[in-house]
Amino acid sequence: LGVLLAVASCLSWGAGTVYVKWARVELDPLVVATWQLTMAFFVIAACLAVFDGRLNLDNAHAGSLLATAFTGIAGSGIAYAMWFEIVRRLPAATASLGILGIPVIGVLATVLILGERPTITDIVGFALILAASACVLLTPAALASGLKKRVTG
Repeated sequence: LGVLLAVASCLSWGAGTVYVKWARVELDPLVVATWQLTMAFFVIAACLAVFDGRLNLDNAHAGSLLATAFTGIAGSGIAYAMWFEIVRRLPAATASLGILGIPVIGVLATVLILGERPTITDIVGFALILAASACVLLTPAALASGLKKRVTG
């Protein structure tokens, strides 16, 4: 059920993005993202009520709750602001490849912070991400564009 809900959230995010482009919503991207996240909050809260019955905070510590709220609000805000700036400055394919690096950073963080060992699947995934990035970033057009920017910039 959890996997189905995760896939449903991905589909709804994609559908929302397509709708915003189709409807030609003329709002600041951060405003649109804020509304999307607000709607997602209410959907998650409804799912929590349906599947778990209630939010169980009986053993939660105040510091943990504050850290979670800060990470959710500030972390998401910073991530969205950076994403919209990246999309504004770079072609979509290049910006999308940057997103592929997020799981790599997550796994490397667990290696450094928690001492976990990456599996062979992780290493193969890293190699595929690196290969995909190289295919896009090292094409003749990308190299020529980068050279032109260095010469003129």
